[in-house]
Amino acid sequence: MFKLRAQGVPPYQLDPAVVEPLIDDVLTRPWTEIFDLQEFSGYPFDKSPEVFDAVQCASCGELVVTSYAHNHQGQMYCEPCLDKLTHAR
Repeated sequence: MFKLRAQGVPPYQLDPAVVEPLIDDVLTRPWTEIFDLQEFSGYPFDKSPEVFDAVQCASCGELVVTSYAHNHQGQMYCEPCLDKLTHAR
């Protein structure tokens, strides 16, 4: 599979007989063989304060926590409304 990909063969053109054994191997292998877990005690990090301030979405009127609201051309929008606005046909 890697040789074919290196030659420029797109993933959707690979023979499933070549790809499926690799996928099955990853899905059935114990996680300890794939991942290495290490604990970092005393690792310094700054926890951001939780913010519960909200704004009203300019489109649907729902309240949106400010950390999830998006400013678009001076108006605040929730994620779904901004998506509709920016991807409208």
